[in-house]
Order: sequence, then C-alpha cells, then structure tokens
Amino acid sequence: MTSVFVLTAKFLLALSLAVGCALVVRHERLGNWLKSKSWGFVTWAFIVQRIVAFLEIFVVLKLPAQSDVGVYVQQAHWVIEGKRAFIDFETGYGPWFAWLISWPVRVWHSEGALAFVAMIFEFAAWPLWMRLLRNHFGEDKAKLAAWVYVTAPLALMNVPMVGLNHIWITAFMGAALVMMESRRDFISGLLMGASVVAVKFLSLLFAPLMFWVARKKVSWAVGLVLLPVVAYTMLWAQGADLTGQVKMHAHYDSSGNLPYLVGLTGIDPSAPQARSISNLIGLLGLAGAFFACVGTGRLRDQRQLLLALPLFLLITLCLSKKSFSHYLELTMFPLAMLLVLERARLSTVLGFVVVMVTTCLEPSLWFRWLHQKELFAVVYHRLTGWTPATADVVMFVVVEVLMLGGYLLLGWRLWQWMSPAAPALSNLIEHEHS
Repeated sequence: MTSVFVLTAKFLLALSLAVGCALVVRHERLGNWLKSKSWGFVTWAFIVQRIVAFLEIFVVLKLPAQSDVGVYVQQAHWVIEGKRAFIDFETGYGPWFAWLISWPVRVWHSEGALAFVAMIFEFAAWPLWMRLLRNHFGEDKAKLAAWVYVTAPLALMNVPMVGLNHIWITAFMGAALVMMESRRDFISGLLMGASVVAVKFLSLLFAPLMFWVARKKVSWAVGLVLLPVVAYTMLWAQGADLTGQVKMHAHYDSSGNLPYLVGLTGIDPSAPQARSISNLIGLLGLAGAFFACVGTGRLRDQRQLLLALPLFLLITLCLSKKSFSHYLELTMFPLAMLLVLERARLSTVLGFVVVMVTTCLEPSLWFRWLHQKELFAVVYHRLTGWTPATADVVMFVVVEVLMLGGYLLLGWRLWQWMSPAAPALSNLIEHEHS
C-alpha cells in the first residue's frame, strides 16, 4: 500500500472515531441513551469491536508488523533460538519480556500473536479500570467514560490493530490501583514491580505518585523493588551489562516533544550538551510538578491519583527527548474520564479530538515524511542524499504544534480537576451541561 493511502486511511479512521468521542459527551440524547444501556452492553461492544479490528488486520488483510512490534517478534525468535536478553542481545524492555512473548510466537509465527496478547491484556484492564472509575467518579460518568474509551482511536489503533505493549502496563497498573484501594499495598507495589520486569521500566514514571498515596508506604516500596532486584541481580550474576539499557534509552530520540521542536531555532537537540540540558529540564519539570501537587493538596487520595497519572505522562511527553505519542495509551482510561468531566467545555472536547487525531498520525508522519530525522537537520539542510518536500515539513510541524498544544490543554484541565475543590467544580459543570 502506498504512503498516501496509509496516511489517508489512518487520518479518516482517527478523525471519525475522535468525532465519535465528542458526540458521546456532547450530544445529550446520545449520552443519555448510552448511559441507559447496561454494563454488559458496553463491555460486549468493546470486546466485539476489538476482535473485529484484530481479525481484519491480521487474518483478512494479513498486514505486516507496525511500529515496535517487528522488534518484539525478532527478540522472541532470538529467545526461541536459545539466546538470552541482556546477555546475547540488547533490549529496551524488561528482563522477562522477550521470554514471555516467545511463547505466543511459538504457537503462531505472526505479529498477530503479539497483537492478540495485547488485546487480552486490554480485556483484563477493562474491568479493573471500570471499577476504579465507578468507585471514584460515579456510575453514570464511568459508563460515559467507557464509551469514550471504546471510540478513542488511539486505543483501537495501538492495541488490536498493532499490538504495542503499553497496554500491558495499563493492566498491571489497574490491578495495582485496585489492590491499593483494597488496602493491599504490598501486592500493589509488587504488581508495579512486575510491570518493570515483564514489560519495561516506563511504568516507574508513576511510582512516586502511587508511593505517595499508598497508606503503607514502606510495604508498597518493598513490593515495588522486590521483583526488579531479583531479576536484575540474576542477570548481573550471569555477567550482563546492566548499564547498556540505560545508555540506550538515554541516547534514544523521537519526535513529538518540545526538545524536538527546539530544532527550529538552529539548536541540535541531539548534541550531547543540549541532550543533557533537556534531560535536566525534564527531571526538574517532573519533580516540580510532584512537589506542586503535594503542596497544593492535589495528591491526597486515589481520585486525585487517577488524574495525576495522565498529567505526569503528558509532562513527560512534552519534555522528554524520547516520548512517542502512542505512550498516551498508558492512561487512556483516566483521560476518557477527563473528557466526561469536561464535556460542557467545548475547548476541552476539541482539544481532546485534536490530540486523538494527531497522536495517531504523528509517528507515521515522522517515519514516512521525515525518515525519523531531527527537525534541526531537515530545516537547516544537514541531510545528505535526500531532502523531504517543504510542504511535508510544514505540515508535520503544524501537527507537532497542535499535538503539543493539546497536551498542554489537557494537562491544565487535569491539574484543575485534581484540586481539593473539584467536587464543587463537578457540580457546576453538571449544572452547565444540563
């Protein structure tokens, strides 16, 4: 399939689904009808939609691997051949990830095997997150959030249609939050630690937030470190270089963030000094946001924690030099709830639509139009042998700006809803909507 066809199809699918999200929360009659349906109805709609999408991509069309799934499959085959992660080959994932995915690949020698596993993790995450949303935001809001999630293009296009492993972390995190809610802090921490060794250490981004809200902080922290310490100690004992993974991530670049856009000014963000400054700003930004949340009473309970998770992810996506837009899938459930809370504000609804469309398109545009090159090198003619079309570069920059602007808007709204006074704001929003 041609690049134009693929991008057009992605755009139309993302736009139609994003508009569907807007209709769920803005169209009063539709919203009331959806709320009147049972939980079984929305759950089966979700399951059937995912299965149909999966079958269409991997059974009917038999499309090849997209995004990082090709890397997953390669590493699974290496394990099948007897090689060991961290020792015989480098990996950006957890110590157990390649071994775990090797089993479904043994059964079905296709990228579809891993998309199927991702879909199973999403099915497991669904009841966990629905329970959390119902307990902290109420039945009606949770049901609308469920419909928003069903229609959200980022979730549909990254899980059953691609098979990215972010949804694994979402499932682990949902289970950890349910355990925390049930006052089982050690098991909660253990589940988050399991996500580190079974998937990747991206889940550690949320660890300080969950630690702060946990009732038994020491128990939660012990649970968190137990499995990673065991897994990485075993690798170290076998002679693995544990610093290699850290170095690989520290020098990995992506588009879709503010450091990448800095390239428009003539600064090369991939240069060592610029990268160090960027990393420092990112760490200070996250630390500053954490202390601001604590100091303003925005991180006292689990309702606030559910909204803090996407807030800190959005901060990371803006400031980190490695921040792929599809990472947003990690916190799509609470983001769906944000859209329900903000349904009376047209600006937030439009911002959500823009974020959904741009996050689905942006990685493909960077790959197909800019060949994963730095914006600095493209704009200031530092490339050799190939030059992208000027119109493509301009359009790509527009998408970047719109996406980052959407991140900032959604982040600000999350910050507002984390306020201790948010229940009163909720009543006001309900009155405005009615």
